[in-house]
Amino acid sequence: MTSITLPIAGVLVGLNTLASQILASVYLPLMLPYKKSKFQSKDQNPVISSLFKLQLFYIGTGSLRLVCAVIAASVHRRHLMIWAVFGPRFMYEAAFQCVSSILTICMYLLVCKNQQSFDNGMQEAARKLF
Repeated sequence: MTSITLPIAGVLVGLNTLASQILASVYLPLMLPYKKSKFQSKDQNPVISSLFKLQLFYIGTGSLRLVCAVIAASVHRRHLMIWAVFGPRFMYEAAFQCVSSILTICMYLLVCKNQQSFDNGMQEAARKLF
């Protein structure tokens, strides 16, 4: 008979439950459409502004799903199955939104930091060449 370590089992269940939100938030910068808008100023970085819009859309759609779950739970508050169907749906959506928002913001900050260091490195390389 094998023994089960409860904290490790809890972490594995949590990772299994939240894996799609974690992967979507982490890989969101890879879906970035890189094209320069004609209305964009010259001092604004097109990568950062496009990434901000993409991640704002992602967080907005997740918030919309959370609002719909809240509305469904409040509309069906007198229903017999509120604690079996609508309550857990609301709690899972809240957890999904928290994880997605935190990871999306962390990825945005990471890309901004790396983009800034990449730009600084390119400027130094250009100064050394010329």
